[in-house]
Amino acid sequence: MAAWPRTRLTKIIAGDVRQFDLATWTDFDKLKPDLDALFRSLLDQLGVERPAAHAAPKLLAAPPGRGLQAVHFDALKGLWLKAEKITVVLYLTDGAQTTAVPRWPFAAFQPIENDQPSLQSFAHLLSRENFHTVAAHPGDIMIFSQRVPHFGTQNPADHDRQALFSMYSPHPEPSQDAEQVR
Repeated sequence: MAAWPRTRLTKIIAGDVRQFDLATWTDFDKLKPDLDALFRSLLDQLGVERPAAHAAPKLLAAPPGRGLQAVHFDALKGLWLKAEKITVVLYLTDGAQTTAVPRWPFAAFQPIENDQPSLQSFAHLLSRENFHTVAAHPGDIMIFSQRVPHFGTQNPADHDRQALFSMYSPHPEPSQDAEQVR
């Protein structure tokens, strides 16, 4: 895969994953409308009501042997049931596994709040053995709700695992990254 243009490293998030701000790459403005149209088309085909706001995609890069995260949600406390936020991940490199998602039916986990007492009653479901991944290839896309618990897996490849991470939300609230930054 060709090297990405030099973008400013925004932060290191959970799992020692490097997060790059694509807004600092001037040529990204040319790509963003097409990427947004692709993601919105996929959401339409899946019957997902399209949230109005779209957060700028970020490039995530997990170095070899890194990337393992704790189970988490893409929602902040207090916003858990107020707005449906959709996460879209576009995988860019070979040798990667998808984000780990639950093996159990999603309905088994609703409705709860994203807080400690509510989550304790479901703690047994959040054990890593209750999650699965599949091999990801460049161009594969994963779409899931903010309410789906998930985690990044360790990168087994000898090169960076790269993915574009994008969120759609009806409200421009802060992202979950504020809680993932180490």
